[in-house]
Amino acid sequence: MTLQIEGTNDSSCLSKLSAVSTGYFNDEFLCHFVQKCPRRAPLVHLGYSVRAAIINALVDKFVSQCTSLKQIVSLGAGFDTLYFKLRKKNPNINIVYFELDLPRVVKKKILCIQRSKVLSDHVEEFVESDDGLVSKQYRLLATDLRDTEAVRKLLYKHDLDWNLPTLFLSECAITYLEEERSTRLIKLASEFENATFVTYEQIHPDDGFGLVMVRHFAALQSPLMSVRLHPSLDHQKQRYIDQNWKHCSSTSALEAYSDLVPEAERYRVLCLEPFDEWEEFYLKCVHYAVTIASQGSLSNWSPLCQKYNIPKDLPQKPELRWELVEAENTSRYGHCTVLLKDHLMLVGGFGVRRKGGHGRMQDIAWLKWNGSKWEVNHQVESSDVASMYSTWTPVSECSYIVYGGRKSPTLCVNECPKIVTVQSDWKMSFEPVVEKCDRTARWRHSSVVAKKGNVETFVVFGGRTCNLEILGDTWMIQLHSHVKERRVSILPTEQEQPCARFSHSAAVLSKGSGSDEMWISGGLGAKGPLGDVWCL
Repeated sequence: MTLQIEGTNDSSCLSKLSAVSTGYFNDEFLCHFVQKCPRRAPLVHLGYSVRAAIINALVDKFVSQCTSLKQIVSLGAGFDTLYFKLRKKNPNINIVYFELDLPRVVKKKILCIQRSKVLSDHVEEFVESDDGLVSKQYRLLATDLRDTEAVRKLLYKHDLDWNLPTLFLSECAITYLEEERSTRLIKLASEFENATFVTYEQIHPDDGFGLVMVRHFAALQSPLMSVRLHPSLDHQKQRYIDQNWKHCSSTSALEAYSDLVPEAERYRVLCLEPFDEWEEFYLKCVHYAVTIASQGSLSNWSPLCQKYNIPKDLPQKPELRWELVEAENTSRYGHCTVLLKDHLMLVGGFGVRRKGGHGRMQDIAWLKWNGSKWEVNHQVESSDVASMYSTWTPVSECSYIVYGGRKSPTLCVNECPKIVTVQSDWKMSFEPVVEKCDRTARWRHSSVVAKKGNVETFVVFGGRTCNLEILGDTWMIQLHSHVKERRVSILPTEQEQPCARFSHSAAVLSKGSGSDEMWISGGLGAKGPLGDVWCL
């Protein structure tokens, strides 16, 4: 098992270096520990960027809080470079930095330090022994974290002061230990008079994303050993209180990131690469907990203000009963589903192609219910209208207004809304809704057809653009007149209105006679998921 856990350090370093090389965050020391630099996906880069930003911010806050001599104990440090970054930022920093990890990892890290003048200059005079590498301010020590008493003796031996302000740091580390053993470490740290324990690790193992996450680490033979017993933020908090910590708070990585990192920096990071996997990004962030326990002189240490109203825990049980039915050739997401008489029509998205492989779907599939499952009754290629994150808004039984969507995150399509009518032989005819649409091209928006004074009106709100701008405009086109007479009308800005958003929902509430109401709910805004509901 230890070999597999060591492998998580290697994989993590490669991903971090890929993120650093792409500009997500700065780390001039990491390249001295890792030679090759494979390119990772943007979602991986963002995950490590969030993690690095949170940990760096919390460590900086601890250092600034404690102006006198202080200690940091990094558990399962691997090839972490925090010590070197602290010394580079402030060569006179008043700190003693301890790193604990498995003997093979420590041996490799010592070798890297000895080979690099950049690294060794920050360690200054050091002594190498069977325990590891020891200098005045830096103690790189080999031990098995599963043996709490061995850890205690090693720290005593190398002059860890039980009274000084001390930060214990576990960055996706003790989660790989058996739960009983990691809990012993938490209790050991609680014996320090003035201490704080910062943990960054996985939570929510029982929802869809969590199940995949748990299986992923199990497949790497590095299972998450504590997540079942401490699955939520409340469980994380109670775990530390039960081990004699006086104060504890726990929040999601999403909320911590929004709290600790300025909005301009978050926007800069999101603009580095073409990216449109927002749901996966936010899901990943809410499946990691940032837990901070504290006591003594650090009891009032509150680095997280938790100012955003982001749900602390995901619902674990559905409130509605769903029945899973079979449907062939429908593996896709980011698509549209609309009703066409007795058929379901699936348009675009990203999924499994008929000829094999994954990619953007450029087809339209008509599915019919045969009494036991949905079968594909007809399927045609339609690159003109099939895309990702467009809207198909019903106008009549066989006609829809198609608007927006994208091919790639830098290529918008269907910039001018059009009416698509499906004929009885599956052929489609196209008619422009308006001759000219001067509104910003978008995807992940919402659109409805609603009555405004008994006149059917196409209404669009929000969305995302090619330059990652989040839109908050509302505009409409009345459909009663000839296409040449139709115009785009921008609804005036009111004092109270929905903030800019994308990936939200919209629905029409019919009022019988007169105008309908458009209801907008949820979505993603500049600061994260939204939980508001608006009526237009």
